[in-house]
Amino acid sequence: MIDPGIFAALLNTFIVWYQSVRNQSARFNEAEKDAVMAFYTAVNETRIYLKKIGRPDPSKDNELYQGSLDEQERLSRLWNHASVKIFPFSAELADRCLIKSEYWTDPESWSKDEIEKQGIGIDTMFQHAQELIGQ
Repeated sequence: MIDPGIFAALLNTFIVWYQSVRNQSARFNEAEKDAVMAFYTAVNETRIYLKKIGRPDPSKDNELYQGSLDEQERLSRLWNHASVKIFPFSAELADRCLIKSEYWTDPESWSKDEIEKQGIGIDTMFQHAQELIGQ
């Protein structure tokens, strides 16, 4: 489960980033907009999934939600898609998205240290998004 303080900081960072994107959207061509949207979708869907982990699941008599292989596979595909879209603009960020895609194929096999070493944590990915848009 994501620490509420980290989540709040992450959300604030995203809001600032998103407002900047909206205000500067004229400077992006369609391919760049598609890349930013693919990246944001992967980040946002990952945040939503992580937020559900460890919370009561009403569809299962309020047992704590443990995640699902189907959702992890979907996240892997989203990160892979983001990697392809971003590659023409940032090979480094595309590589991190590809690593994040690989992570979601078997997240239990990754340690926190490995996630940090690869630079694929959610807050790190937001930082890369800001770099992508020149912030």
